[in-house]
Amino acid sequence: MKFIVRPLRSDELPELYKLIASLFSSAKIDIGESDTVFVAEINGTIVGFASFSKKSRGFLLNGLGVKEEFRNQGVGKQLLIKSLGSLPRDVPISLKVQATNDPAIALYVKNGFFQKKYGDIFVMVKLPEN
Repeated sequence: MKFIVRPLRSDELPELYKLIASLFSSAKIDIGESDTVFVAEINGTIVGFASFSKKSRGFLLNGLGVKEEFRNQGVGKQLLIKSLGSLPRDVPISLKVQATNDPAIALYVKNGFFQKKYGDIFVMVKLPEN
């Protein structure tokens, strides 16, 4: 399977919101003009996304998701790697993930995140690179 990871184009917002709704039915992810958003595309169709917002102390990963039929094929990994590569390396990056989402937690740990808080929701952080 061949896919590309690239920045989101503004005309693709409606397609992205449909994808987000299908992946996270209860999530409220709003994409702001200053957000950093990458998408994974296969044959012209968006199959995954990663969205980051600038915060006062770094960046927050608002969401990373891949359509079920394209999971476990490296799409999420490449979305995370490419989007992290576009962010400044001198600030922390944080995210929240369900404590039961073992595949996502493993992906984040492999990419330099560590668990900062525990419970039903893990808060994970990637520290700035010096």
